Amino acid sequence: MTARPSAAIEITARLLALALAVAPIAEAAVVEIVSADAAGEGLNDPTPRNPIGGNSGTTLGEQRRIVLENAAAVWGGLLDSSIPIVVQVRFDPLFCEDGSATLGSAGAESVFRDFDGAPRARTWYVGALADSLAGVDLDPGQPDISVQMNSSLDLGCLGQTEWYYGLDGAANRFEIDFWNVVLHELAHGLGFLTLVDPTSGRRLMNVDDAFQVLLEDHSRGASWTELSNAQRSASSIDSGDLHFTGARVVGESGALTSGVGGSGHVEMYAPDPVEPGSSVSHFSTSLSPDELMEPFLVADAEMTTAIAALADLGWRLRLETTPTSVPSPTATHTAPATPTPPRTATPTATGPTASPRDFCVGDCDGDQVVSISELVKAVGIALGDPAERCPASDADDDGRTAISDLVIAVDGALHGCP
Repeated sequence: MTARPSAAIEITARLLALALAVAPIAEAAVVEIVSADAAGEGLNDPTPRNPIGGNSGTTLGEQRRIVLENAAAVWGGLLDSSIPIVVQVRFDPLFCEDGSATLGSAGAESVFRDFDGAPRARTWYVGALADSLAGVDLDPGQPDISVQMNSSLDLGCLGQTEWYYGLDGAANRFEIDFWNVVLHELAHGLGFLTLVDPTSGRRLMNVDDAFQVLLEDHSRGASWTELSNAQRSASSIDSGDLHFTGARVVGESGALTSGVGGSGHVEMYAPDPVEPGSSVSHFSTSLSPDELMEPFLVADAEMTTAIAALADLGWRLRLETTPTSVPSPTATHTAPATPTPPRTATPTATGPTASPRDFCVGDCDGDQVVSISELVKAVGIALGDPAERCPASDADDDGRTAISDLVIAVDGALHGCP
């Protein structure tokens, strides 16, 4: 498998979002960043900073906000929703000592069930997703997602390691890329988490949640909806046997060289003992290539499987529009946050070498260059536009252009054709 540079996730996300933005497709979601910080701190910190890595901010607070807004725009560009998503952000001193720290946490401010448009009865959906499915703000005037980031990293709590606020993915070995962490945390707020307590196995108010219904205990051959509290608790520490079974994730799992179980189900993070805030609500660290939604920060992560998981949860992607419906809302304001501790070392994963292609994916005109216009054409084909023709957009020759094909095309645009 081709190794990606450390900037891959940042640039791939941007180019894919750009291709989506200029293609005539479904409405992009508006993701609004709102500060919960007091004057002089967090997003309002007036400490002077020099612009860095494409970030034009001249204060610490401004640079933080610019990264947050850019990451929010990437998720907004991928999701189809007419209801604005409000993200409340605050910076606070979180756990941090030399060699280990909690980088950030995120969760849904509210969850809903049995609303008009709910795909499944008696099932919790995070607020942002519930709003999108219902076509109305179910909790007006309130934020949908709450994000907390660790301000201590800018104060030297990890020795020489600190936040990097550039937008170019050029963090060095003494810097933690704020952009990567924000993309990860926003995905949690959009629904990549379970409301089940992994220690006890108890469901929130004894009701299933949208993430939980897509989990299975492979050793038992049973969905988490079929397990008792005690069985879910045991499954939460059954590493290798806790799987995500969503159809879209399974469809993208062929790109993984490890971390995939039977039927293409993807392994989830299930360490023993339970790690509150990390267990279950992340992909396993066994995945290769590394994925955005693993529990530890990795510089060269992919985000294809994370996008597919959000689609499985019920989000309409801008690559398709598939409305759903059902019953009237009940809200609760108790949803867990999901912390992201850093990784002290990033091993290089190796897998089988793929057979070389005799064409450049996305190079519609055969000139060995993938242009933005060709990326837009590939998006049109993925949408089913009969006017678009480009056999080179189908990387695996399966007769369709999927998100994974688009990501490969973006990689060709970034790094050139092989």
